[in-house]
Amino acid sequence: MTKVLKEQSVALDKAARVGVLVLGMHRSGTSALARVLSLLGCDLPKTLMQESSTNEAGHWESNVLMQLNDEILDSAGTDWHDWLSFNPGWYASPKVAEFRERGLFALQEEFNASRLFVLKDPRNCRFAPFWLDVFETAGVRPAVILPVRNPLEVAESLAKRDGINPALGHLLWLRHVLEAEATTRGLQRFHCSYDGLLNSWPRLISAMQEKLGISWPRFSTKVSEEIDAFLTDRLRHHRESPKSVSDNPLLSAWLRDTFAIFHRWSEEGEAKDDHATLDRIRGELDVAAPAFASLISAGRQSEQKANALDARLKEAQGKLGEAEAAVAAHEQQLQDSERQLEEVRAELSHTQSALAQRSAEADETAAQLKETERRLAAELEAERVRLSEAEASRLVEAERANQLAAELEQVNSENRETEDRLTANLEKAISEKHVAEDRLAERFSEIAVMTRLIGETETAAKLSEEQAAWLREVSAVLMNGAGSETLKGRLAALLPAPIRLKKQKARLKREGVFDADAYLAAHADVAESGIDPLWHYINHGIGEGRQRG
Repeated sequence: MTKVLKEQSVALDKAARVGVLVLGMHRSGTSALARVLSLLGCDLPKTLMQESSTNEAGHWESNVLMQLNDEILDSAGTDWHDWLSFNPGWYASPKVAEFRERGLFALQEEFNASRLFVLKDPRNCRFAPFWLDVFETAGVRPAVILPVRNPLEVAESLAKRDGINPALGHLLWLRHVLEAEATTRGLQRFHCSYDGLLNSWPRLISAMQEKLGISWPRFSTKVSEEIDAFLTDRLRHHRESPKSVSDNPLLSAWLRDTFAIFHRWSEEGEAKDDHATLDRIRGELDVAAPAFASLISAGRQSEQKANALDARLKEAQGKLGEAEAAVAAHEQQLQDSERQLEEVRAELSHTQSALAQRSAEADETAAQLKETERRLAAELEAERVRLSEAEASRLVEAERANQLAAELEQVNSENRETEDRLTANLEKAISEKHVAEDRLAERFSEIAVMTRLIGETETAAKLSEEQAAWLREVSAVLMNGAGSETLKGRLAALLPAPIRLKKQKARLKREGVFDADAYLAAHADVAESGIDPLWHYINHGIGEGRQRG
């Protein structure tokens, strides 16, 4: 193992698991940041919260942990949109141990044994010490990211989504960012802006990687295309410049100074000299809170009541408009009904006149129909008689047709039998003709051979009289009984050629004319060649002076 691998192995052993803890105010781009981190290789929770109309790109946070956080807030006597500090007495109550166990179980269920995951929920800003304690118990090293967004944009987004007054939205922003910063001071953390994430995320991610000591496993060109496709302008619906805060004297100094510090940190990095200012602002906010908390609460309640009354008024106005429209529609329906009634009356009068005329026409038509019915009845009776006669004639013709069909079938059967008999006779005659032709061809072939042998024998000047006499003797033996005029010749002609040849050789040997076996035994070359011995002797053996065996 190389030195570099050993150092990396030691580093992994010291912090086997890393949890990226995103601590940012609601509507500050925490969802977009969590999604980018997941594309870079951080594991997301198992039960993701579903996207909504106010967050179409998704929340990318655990629905289970969000519900647990709401229960923690409720157990401390507060809720997610409370701008006051989290109840410090809650940390000393027995409830902490109960929720710590539930937090550990939820962390295990949502992330299993993941060594690099991202946990994001803006509620965590209010009680970050709790989750840092859970991380420590679970053996997870926290890597904190503190995203910041212009408080005016945040307030506008909250007003649109939840109907929260912008002034209260400013206080909520202050409480979340100040608590998250104070709680995580001294930990490995990184400050970033929403603008930086949307406009130059590669530079931001690289700086984040170096600051937190984390190497993003999927930081590649391919993944950068996915991130570019995700980070579009559709994620942003409100835009305000930093000067809209710093140059606005109507905003509180707390808001302007806090945003100025966080904005500068996101651009230049954290400056410890600013910690005192942030502590002062947080302290002044805590001190001043009791003085006007009730007033703000009463104002919020009044605003909620006013909003409720306004909603009820709009609802009542809507119902009134619907009722007025319904009355107008009813009046129109009455007018339409009266007009339709007049039309019906006119049509009824016209119909009555037409009905009287139709009644007279109906009487005349009835008389015509009666006459027509009588005439048709007579024609029908005549047709019935004609059909009865036609049916009787048809039956006679059908009987005759059946008889003719039976006779025709008998004739056809006889014709088929005759045809089959003639066909069989014809095939037999053809077969016999072929046999006779084959026999005749064989006899012609034998005669031709014999004639050639005799001719060759008689004209061969070099043959001795004895050899000539021998050849005539051979010819006589071969031709003996082979003529077509004798019964023996006719029977011999019917034998297959191999059998007939074998009998001829046996006759030559029996009469002492030529012994084929002895000739082959005496002449091995002839036996090896496979040539007929008699043919070889006549064509070659005589001239070569060979013995007949």
